[in-house]
Amino acid sequence: MVKTKAGRGKLWCPSSVNLLLGITVAVLPLGKNQWEKVAQRFGTEATAQSLPHRDGEALKRKFLLLKNVQKPTGHPDCPPDVLNAKCLQREIESSSATLPSQLRVEVGLTGLQPSELQALSDKLKRKQSDTGGLPSYTAKKRRSIDKYIEGASESDAKASSDMMLFLMVMNERDAKREEMRHERQEKTDRLREERVEQADRDREAREARRDEL
Repeated sequence: MVKTKAGRGKLWCPSSVNLLLGITVAVLPLGKNQWEKVAQRFGTEATAQSLPHRDGEALKRKFLLLKNVQKPTGHPDCPPDVLNAKCLQREIESSSATLPSQLRVEVGLTGLQPSELQALSDKLKRKQSDTGGLPSYTAKKRRSIDKYIEGASESDAKASSDMMLFLMVMNERDAKREEMRHERQEKTDRLREERVEQADRDREAREARRDEL
């Protein structure tokens, strides 16, 4: 039975690491709220796959550990998990770069999505038209939100070479894992057949000796 309580002390198996990276690429967490979303999705899928549960802090620590490994991504010995984590980190940084400095902390803490920011921007625009003017701070906030929304749209419109590399590596690793599984199964079947054949030969030998007696 799978334990649902998150905590430390559980070893990371390849399936858990793959699940973490797969969810991270979908969420691209910038702050605590986004890492909690990663934890929620991880918990749901971990239950389905009979994997240990992890909280948001544990998932974040593992991701940072992978992406901070001092091994160039072009190095032939660079583990795929490390390469994927480094590619994801660049995606996260690229996404964060579209945020105005004034909003980077706020978005990370509030977890506002682009649609919510768009609604806030529209609300501020309506207020400006009703009042004929806005306080300086609010006007700057609205302009910052507008710039963020425009930057986020441009970022979503262009394909990331790092992300393409990440997906290619993941697909290649999945194919290799399936090939290895198939080879192990063939080896197991072959050994089983050899044991059956050996047992038949031993039985025939015993019967032959019995007949001689």
